[in-house]
Amino acid sequence: MMADATLLPELLRRESRSYLHYIRESFPYAKGADKPLHSQLMALAQADDAELARLGRLLQKHRIALPFLGAFPVAFTSSNFVSISFVIPRVIADQKLLLAELERDIPKIGDPELRAHLEAYRELKRRILDELESLRAPQKAA
Repeated sequence: MMADATLLPELLRRESRSYLHYIRESFPYAKGADKPLHSQLMALAQADDAELARLGRLLQKHRIALPFLGAFPVAFTSSNFVSISFVIPRVIADQKLLLAELERDIPKIGDPELRAHLEAYRELKRRILDELESLRAPQKAA
C-alpha cells in the first residue's frame, strides 16, 4: 500500500497535466470544417477528465493524499493560438506515451480496487487513442 500512496498521486498528476488537458484549456482555433473536430476532441478530454476525477475520489476514499498538480509543461505553450488540426498528431503522440507509462504502472498497484480502476482507465485511454487516430485519418487523405 505504501507504493500505492507514492505512485498513484504521481500518476494522477501526470495524467492531469497531459497535452490533451492542456489543449482543452488553451482554446485551439477551429473554423468551418474543423468545428466538429474541436467538439470531438473536447468530448474526449472531458471523458478523460471525468475518469481522473473519479480516481481522485477513490484516492481520497483510500486516504491517499491528492497531489498538487502544478503547471503544465512549458513545452506545451508553443501550442497556443494554433488550429485544432495542428494539435491532433501531438495529442496522439502524448497519449501514446501516457498509455505506455500507465501500462507500466498498473502492475505495481497493490490494492485490487485501485488496480481495477486503473485497468478501466487504461481501456478508456485506448478508446480515446483509437478515436484520436480516426480524427487524424481524414486529414491524411486530404
